[in-house]
Amino acid sequence: MNKSFLILVAILISFNAFAGDDSTSISSPPKKKWKLIAGVDAGNNFTYRSSVDTLTHPYLYPNLYYKNPNGFNASIGAFTIGNDNVKRLFTEIDLSAGWDFYIGKHADVGASYSYSYFFVNKNGDRDNDLLTFSLSNDINAYAGFDFWSVVYSDLSFDYAWGKVPFESVNTNKYPKRNLTDNYITWTNSHEFAWDYIFTDDDGITLTPTICISGGTNNYLVQAEKIHKIKTGKKSKKNVAQDAAFNLLSYTFSLPLRYDIGAWGFTFKYKFTYLANQPAEAEIKYYSLFKASVSYRIH
Repeated sequence: MNKSFLILVAILISFNAFAGDDSTSISSPPKKKWKLIAGVDAGNNFTYRSSVDTLTHPYLYPNLYYKNPNGFNASIGAFTIGNDNVKRLFTEIDLSAGWDFYIGKHADVGASYSYSYFFVNKNGDRDNDLLTFSLSNDINAYAGFDFWSVVYSDLSFDYAWGKVPFESVNTNKYPKRNLTDNYITWTNSHEFAWDYIFTDDDGITLTPTICISGGTNNYLVQAEKIHKIKTGKKSKKNVAQDAAFNLLSYTFSLPLRYDIGAWGFTFKYKFTYLANQPAEAEIKYYSLFKASVSYRIH
């Protein structure tokens, strides 16, 4: 077994203070009323799964989120990417719907489906290489448990599919065919909360988080294959569905959030180390920064 994986597991157990990336501790169950939240995220680089492009793509992501007392939730968002090669306002629109269920005071489970629509140029291509091989559909299921209000830990499973370019006899054409990927993510975090900072209606939360992700990354295998064909280099792989399930990444994130009334302001730092990378890989780790502002309409 990978020694680095065992070391990280040991660190996670010894920390005993981390739980779900961007997830809310269920030690405080949600109030029995529906909510509608509008927000805008801004980040220094666009990612898909744990992948980043060799070019930097800062982005804005306006979004709308709804949740009712029964656990049903839905969201819509759109990416606008800042890059000289991208000429349109939005490059991608995301839609999702799902349910969250609370089991007593300490456990929750949920499932959701998300769909991403990617805009294309006059040649039928998406706006960059990372978007070109991103999969449009995803089904997610998760289970989480709050350990004594100290550690919130959840395990999530993703099944993703969509059409991406494949090689053909005519090297000038790349027909799109179906591709699938599977992922498992284990997330642990702890939420530190302070109320009544400046007024009787504000508060700060700090949620250090550690995340381990594994999966197949067939989309990345296919992207590399097409890249080698276009550059005149032969790929060592000759079929797309051949990416074994591997440990993919270790991630540490530190979101800091300030709430006052209906407004929320978040700044998040995220560091990702990519596992099982080839020696010639251009990117083996990276840091991301994201700032968000949200307003609770109801």
